[in-house]
Order: sequence, then structure tokens, then C-alpha cells
Amino acid sequence: MNTPAGRADPYPLYARAHGLGAATPVTDSMVLVTGHSAVNRVLRSPDFGSSATRSGPRSWASSPKPTR
Repeated sequence: MNTPAGRADPYPLYARAHGLGAATPVTDSMVLVTGHSAVNRVLRSPDFGSSATRSGPRSWASSPKPTR
């Protein structure tokens, strides 16, 4: 998404991200969350936030992939 081609057609990148699972570690302090159900759970979770990522993975990171 950092290139003109990625911005013009991001959908192949979205499809690849969804294929990785509901929650995929990107760095030691960043997790990519895809899918409405998974994102909704993370955003409503009191365990999620900048301090939560420093203390290690949370239960939502290892949750099964939601059905679509």
C-alpha cells in the first residue's frame, strides 16, 4: 500500500492478509488483525492497547480464525 500500484488496487494485499489468519504478528509490538469479527473483538477488549502489546501476546492473538 506504500506504492502507487498498491494504493490503486489494494484488494490483492487485503486477500493475502486475510489468508494469514485473524491475528498475525508483524513486529514484536504490532499485530495485523483482519476480518470484522476479529477486529471487533480486539477493539472491545480491555486487554488490547499499547501496554498490552508490551506484556506479551493476548488470548485474541491465538484465537481460531473466524468464519466469514
